[in-house]
Amino acid sequence: MFIRVFAVLVAGFLCLTGQTGQTGPTGPTDQTGQTSPTQGTSEQDADVWLPPAVNVHPRRRTPKPGWDLLTRQLYCYSYPSSPPLQSILNPWGEQAPIFTGPIGDLPRRILAACDVYRYQEVHFDGYLGSEDDGQHLFVAADGKNIAWFGDNEAKTYRTALQSLTDTLDERCWICVDLPIFALNLAGFPIRQAMMAHFLEAPDMYTKGGFAENVPLDALFFRRVENLRTYLRHKQFYSEDRITTGQFLDPDYRPPKPFRPGDIVLMGHYKDFDGKGPLDVVKHSGIVESVDERGMPVQIYNMRTTGGLIDRYDGLITQWRINRGHKVYFHRFCDRYPIICHGRIVNPFEPNGPMPTTETVREFLDKNPPRAGLSSPVQGSSM
Repeated sequence: MFIRVFAVLVAGFLCLTGQTGQTGPTGPTDQTGQTSPTQGTSEQDADVWLPPAVNVHPRRRTPKPGWDLLTRQLYCYSYPSSPPLQSILNPWGEQAPIFTGPIGDLPRRILAACDVYRYQEVHFDGYLGSEDDGQHLFVAADGKNIAWFGDNEAKTYRTALQSLTDTLDERCWICVDLPIFALNLAGFPIRQAMMAHFLEAPDMYTKGGFAENVPLDALFFRRVENLRTYLRHKQFYSEDRITTGQFLDPDYRPPKPFRPGDIVLMGHYKDFDGKGPLDVVKHSGIVESVDERGMPVQIYNMRTTGGLIDRYDGLITQWRINRGHKVYFHRFCDRYPIICHGRIVNPFEPNGPMPTTETVREFLDKNPPRAGLSSPVQGSSM
């Protein structure tokens, strides 16, 4: 196994010292004095450690006290942004290590990445009912002094000037960005893997005349259906179609048990678009924990409100205007039925150099897709 790194990282201070939290060879202890079984260091941690980025922003939010070594590492890989590294494969210029082989304990790494982004308080790039979500992904690493926020009450965007550029305030997502970014920060190059799969089977992505659905811009990696296509054909995938009633039935068991770190894809209840709630994937997240049935308990997910994590049966008291109708959702499961879930079980091992946008352009020059109508960003509506 070897690591491909986007840049040679330089030494920092905050992430290397004990000032950011106590750790030890077996990880931090909880309030009972017992060592957490999901935390701690390992030989793998030592293998993947790279010096973190320099703390260039004096107001940088430091790693959370009590984090284990792995989570601190991932935080330092993620922030601050490095604009020279920004691309559609790395929108925030993160300095994450990329594995092109097996990754030990990948679920733990994925959950640690989710915890990093939750601590960063990444906000939703839109507002309740917005139709143009997700337009400001790249402001987090553009070297400019401005942040964009969706205003749920005014139904518009507002901007804020800052004294520093590319701060955590500028980090905003639509829903599918969470699993994509978390997988990448954990070390699995999901964008390159999806790009490679497109080169193997472009018709799976451009079917129905959707010729614009090619990995030449960030939108390709921000469509929930594209993530589903990749998982279905290259990783573990389970078609679940679990209704709220089934989830609340204590005797119900899923077709395939969920595990922490799984990618879960969901539909919408009460959308007046002619589609059933289990027909189209519109929301996504990462399973944080499961119950004795193998059903999700908590899910990391990005929506217009919330703290980047929800209990699946937890209260949200959310409402939306759908085609003139004001619709209320009391619980998370009242809005989001589970359609399917996937799990990264196969390493990404490219046949030759890592795919790039230039690789895709050369391929499309020789194999142009059929022209068709474009499609909106799937999964951006909360």
